[in-house]
Amino acid sequence: MKTLRKTPDIDMKKHVATVVTAVIALGTCACTRFGSDPVEGDSSIVLTPSAKVITLDPSLETAEVLAFTWTPGSNQKTGAGISYTFEMCVKGDAFQHAWTYEIGKTSYRSFSFISSIEDSKSGAVSLYAILEEWQNDLSIPDAVRPVTGKPCTVQARIVASVYHSDIAPVASEPAEIEIAPAIYMIGGATSGGWSLDKAAKLAYQGNGKYHIRYDFESGQIKFPYGTLYFADGSGNFDNCYVAETDNQPVSESTSATLEKSSLNAKTDNKFYISKSGYWDIILDVKGMNVQFAYDSESPASKKNLYIVGPATGNGWDWPGSAQTFEIVSDNHYRLSGRLVTGEFKLLRNAGSWTPAFTATDREDREKMVFNDNNDIKFVIDRTGSWILNVNTEELTILYQFDPDSQEPYDALWMIGDASPGGWSVDSDKATPMTKTGENIFSWSGTLKAGELKFPVAVNHFKWSFGARSAGSTDLVYNPDSGTDYKINVAAAGDYTVTVNLNTMKCTLNAN
Repeated sequence: MKTLRKTPDIDMKKHVATVVTAVIALGTCACTRFGSDPVEGDSSIVLTPSAKVITLDPSLETAEVLAFTWTPGSNQKTGAGISYTFEMCVKGDAFQHAWTYEIGKTSYRSFSFISSIEDSKSGAVSLYAILEEWQNDLSIPDAVRPVTGKPCTVQARIVASVYHSDIAPVASEPAEIEIAPAIYMIGGATSGGWSLDKAAKLAYQGNGKYHIRYDFESGQIKFPYGTLYFADGSGNFDNCYVAETDNQPVSESTSATLEKSSLNAKTDNKFYISKSGYWDIILDVKGMNVQFAYDSESPASKKNLYIVGPATGNGWDWPGSAQTFEIVSDNHYRLSGRLVTGEFKLLRNAGSWTPAFTATDREDREKMVFNDNNDIKFVIDRTGSWILNVNTEELTILYQFDPDSQEPYDALWMIGDASPGGWSVDSDKATPMTKTGENIFSWSGTLKAGELKFPVAVNHFKWSFGARSAGSTDLVYNPDSGTDYKINVAAAGDYTVTVNLNTMKCTLNAN
């Protein structure tokens, strides 16, 4: 990229002297070396941009985003060639800190910018890189230095220099272009979740205002701007427009103040869309406010909901028709059928992991989030007949289990400070037990002095069998009992641990 060059008002003598020096150095006649340009008409030049307003989206990379053409200069019948220089600055700077590009002699009279990735072979110039350089150049006065994440108006001109000492350079009247940064939307309330690759782009309306109409789920959102990825490929979640307070609720008609997050200001407060359906959002980055308006005439579109995970008996394979929820009404879904002990989450699309509903935390399976990045699964703690009722607006999931349908457990794990894997419930650390009979499990090995309990599913502490009371070897299911007593191992040693869920007894026999 060409570097910034401080260019005061055109110094005619300096331009002419430079041209004459160049011609002398070449040792050849200007008219022979450079040829002639058109001479008809007056000497004024008209520069025309391809657009008066553009949204600069770095993700467009090498795509052309802005182009200029201009009318020819005049050599005033001297037969001398004409060299062109392109200059661009922020409006109000009067070309004192202009970016310049020496085009030279050309009969094409056009010049264009690509978005963000420069091509050294073709000489393509990145408009995003120029703005970024201006933004970081503290020698440019604040009044004419662009601000990251906000639109700015630039002026461009063409300077025609005739290779003749008697003809002064001529500059076109400045052409003005408003350049607005791309602003996006991500969050658990959107179909793309927190993925930058699936961020929704707002439409620029001019005067610092952006608009989007979107069919939301309930959940959080924020608004990244500029480039979505750093040079090393990592996601840029820092440069965002955010809320004043975290989880700031948005009602059906809300006006709220925008805050600006950045690498230096680590605020990360999200707006919370409380009601699913269509919303209109107008983001005003000049006034630093945002307007939310709910469209009650256009409720949320009816979307499918699927269950996927080991709890279905189908592992993590894509869900089929048998794993599709019944749409009871807007935002209300129901699934009835046999589920097995294990984890699951809820998908909107049968062939895509996003968007998804997951649990808010490992110990509360009745509250959920939409496309949050924690990826905590729901859990089915016993095999049998279940009815699941899901409300995607209230973000709740309710369970009904038929106790008469309960089937024997197929797996059981052991955790605790007495066990080899400690208290971790991660699938690679929790100790699996061996099924030796219907609802009977055993394990042999070395235990430390300490405590034990027996989860029915990995990655979750709560869904476990523990002691009925302190010091007891009688078992009780913790979610049902509301207690969290453990089986005590008095001394370290080699043991065989047997758990009999038919008799609800745990035995520890020294080997």
